[in-house]
Amino acid sequence: MAGGHKHKWTWILKYAPDHFGEKGFSPPTSREKSAVNLYQISTIAERLIRSGQAKFEDGKVVVDLASHGYKKVLARGVLTVPVKILAESWSKGLEQKLAAFNSEIAKAG
Repeated sequence: MAGGHKHKWTWILKYAPDHFGEKGFSPPTSREKSAVNLYQISTIAERLIRSGQAKFEDGKVVVDLASHGYKKVLARGVLTVPVKILAESWSKGLEQKLAAFNSEIAKAG
């Protein structure tokens, strides 16, 4: 294959187009859960209220994170609206923070 990248390039393109290129294994896919912070939940809740699509339970906006593509809730940030969060999992500090904001979290599903 001497000259394959030089004077024999047209032959390579015509008769052996797959000769050069990437070969090998592809890395495994990531298994991390997509996460969302409290301040992002606040913006989601406010957007639901503004658009009129918000569902309320006990005076709290219900935010179903599965419908927004998130699986885990992290405790970073603050809430501006009392919410009820439906999620698969959450961090340890989140429950304490939600109690201070008059909000709650429940298992989705």
